[in-house]
Amino acid sequence: MTSKAVTTVDENGEKEKYIVSSQDEFLHLFEKLVLKDEDGYRIGGYLSLKDGQTYYVASVPAEYPPLSPAALRGPMITPRFPPSPPRDGITNAPFTLFRHEFVTRVLDFAKKTVILRSPPATGKTSLIDLTEKKLRETTEARVIRINVGECVDDQGLIDMLVEELGVRCNKIGSLLGDTWVLIDDAQLAFDAQRFWKIVVKDFSRIDSVNVVIAATYDLQSQGTTPYSFGEQTHISDLLLSPEEAEELYDGYVKQIPYARDWVAFKDTLLRLAGGHVGVLSGGVAMLYRIEKEEQKRLTQSEALAALRDSRFRVNLNRCFPCKKLMNEKQRMAVSERIISKGHMLNPIDASQGSQHDESLVQLVRAGVLSSTGAFSCLVAQWLYFNSFYNRPAEGPTSIGELILQAVRSLSALRLRQSCGTQHFPQEAAFQQLFNEAFTRLLPPAVSVCPELNTFAKDKNGRVLSGELDFYIGEDRCWAIELLRNGDKINEHVGRFDPQSGKYRGVGYKDYLVVDCRGALVREVATMQDRCTIYFSDNFQSAQCKMREDPLVTIDLSD
Repeated sequence: MTSKAVTTVDENGEKEKYIVSSQDEFLHLFEKLVLKDEDGYRIGGYLSLKDGQTYYVASVPAEYPPLSPAALRGPMITPRFPPSPPRDGITNAPFTLFRHEFVTRVLDFAKKTVILRSPPATGKTSLIDLTEKKLRETTEARVIRINVGECVDDQGLIDMLVEELGVRCNKIGSLLGDTWVLIDDAQLAFDAQRFWKIVVKDFSRIDSVNVVIAATYDLQSQGTTPYSFGEQTHISDLLLSPEEAEELYDGYVKQIPYARDWVAFKDTLLRLAGGHVGVLSGGVAMLYRIEKEEQKRLTQSEALAALRDSRFRVNLNRCFPCKKLMNEKQRMAVSERIISKGHMLNPIDASQGSQHDESLVQLVRAGVLSSTGAFSCLVAQWLYFNSFYNRPAEGPTSIGELILQAVRSLSALRLRQSCGTQHFPQEAAFQQLFNEAFTRLLPPAVSVCPELNTFAKDKNGRVLSGELDFYIGEDRCWAIELLRNGDKINEHVGRFDPQSGKYRGVGYKDYLVVDCRGALVREVATMQDRCTIYFSDNFQSAQCKMREDPLVTIDLSD
């Protein structure tokens, strides 16, 4: 059999496509979809769209082996990308964000061909939908929509195109009037070379035909794109503007009465998403999912806590689908790019055959990094540190122990390299290196959240917002603030004041203000909530004053 796309529909009406290329693969897929619950056996991923019922069978077909506990919801055949984030309540929200400026930009570029190329869950299909809507409403052009997932083989796509055009391929020059061909999920059929020759090369000779192609990066193979794609105009930054992100959030949350007035949750989610469509919709859908699964409506404080733990992150694999571990050399390449804050002369080339470091290319294609080398959004930063490092089964049991072990693991060489003209590392370098250290020291179940939004009200009811450098989640609940050379130390300590501090609403169990300084000349005053670190001139060692404990000397890594 030729490759076929099999579409399943889950209980939320969310569709997922799988590619199978043999009868054995199809049977394997079907076997893994046979599940059992208290009502009997059923076909997972199947839902009658007519009446919304799930159908059960009396027994598992005899030709399939007995189901084991490993028979999880979803097939063994890995789809091209992880499942979409659950969109409970989102899919049916009566709201559309029209993105007029972006659609206009797409149409302006599409003379002759424009390719929307970006990671999964960044809104490409929605942009194709909006482009189609605008063309139909504002022009007399003929609009043809090709959804590649419905057919992935070369001849099938050509037949579909011919049927829509109403002329055979060798007669396309006879097309009259403006014609727009909109193609979604192009990455599913990159091997269909004859089809792409017609769409990209042959259509380019016809003045009245314009083409818009949406394609997701193929992260597993690095993407063997059609030969002609590289010559075409690409649009890869599909992030929402701040105004669009707020409008989209408001449109979704309008359907959640108890969350409409959540200023802190809204600001936090918007900042975490940074304009990423999948992250934003995933955060709102989380509220629906928790209400459905736990039979409770979260308070705003509980919802903010959920954004800091696995209840939020677990559904974002599709947004940043790049899960392989890196070696130390690759992590160093990424770290150097991040510490530079994206101030690099050349952007990262994520195209096929790129000469950039493979780890950087992978992260750009996965949406974790932008082409400048900066994190695409704050959630991407969280996921990078929590997913790309080997992590221990156990870790430090106190915040003080965590800080001391982190200092011991810091690289003297990297600290020296990050000094620049000031002969002492910038705070951003310390944040990066401590972030790496915390991640390596803590178990996978413990999240490390940098740059955490915080909210608290003052005595007059005004909301005070802040940005905590690190929050260590799950059962530890530790808060850490970093600073250099005692800069505004009293202000930093005051943020933890239980009556008036900006951070008092975080729900931490313990906290520390970590003051990174140069070589010890004169010891500063001790504080119960302060850890002072005196680094030697060559960063080979450091003297640490933990709270009011005696000074200890620690040798750093090379």
